Amino acid sequence: MTKNQSDFAKKIEYALLRPEATAADVDTVCSQAVRLGCYGVVVNPVHIKLATWLLKNEKPLPICTVSYPTGATLPRVKAFEAKEAVKLGAREISMVLDLAAFLADDHKTVTQSIQGVITATKGEVPVKVVVEAGLLSPEQVVSAGKLCVEAGAKYVVTSSGYGRERVMVSQVRQLRKAVGPDVGIIACGGIRGYKDAMAMIEAGADRIGSSAAPAILGVSTAS
Repeated sequence: MTKNQSDFAKKIEYALLRPEATAADVDTVCSQAVRLGCYGVVVNPVHIKLATWLLKNEKPLPICTVSYPTGATLPRVKAFEAKEAVKLGAREISMVLDLAAFLADDHKTVTQSIQGVITATKGEVPVKVVVEAGLLSPEQVVSAGKLCVEAGAKYVVTSSGYGRERVMVSQVRQLRKAVGPDVGIIACGGIRGYKDAMAMIEAGADRIGSSAAPAILGVSTAS
């Protein structure tokens, strides 16, 4: 890998969130993330213990999803899931926004859900919130971003990757305008090449979430 590739790898959260993913898949992705020098590996709760063990003493962080991919679980369930994930070694939590409550203008429920996860994790790890920007209008993207910041989120994530559309540069720009310079943005959703990934960074994203880390970096998985 070139220095540019190595530097860019530090901005990538290598995601393995397929429902059919096996322990062998987790092993493969974690090994690749270490070799590539990725920022972290994102897995579902069922795999966070294994990912933590595989990444022990390595640079990539084990990151766990909460209420993925719909966000449509009860607040107390989200809080419990996050608490257990941290116990099992998660170094960051990526929770999905209660989209139904948000679209109903029930901002109190949205805020309490986010704060419940932050409280459950005792502030020990950064909490990131997925807003599904592809399902929102530009005005709603800005509103969702601001709401996440007010609730205490450290990062806002554009998409779960299960949305109907790929993340757009305009959505990253809208979120950056909404959250200001001190809250992180992770661009996620259909990013599978270096050019697209770099465009997101240039638009204001701090990191990239993708299941295609090797392709983004132009590196063969067999190398």
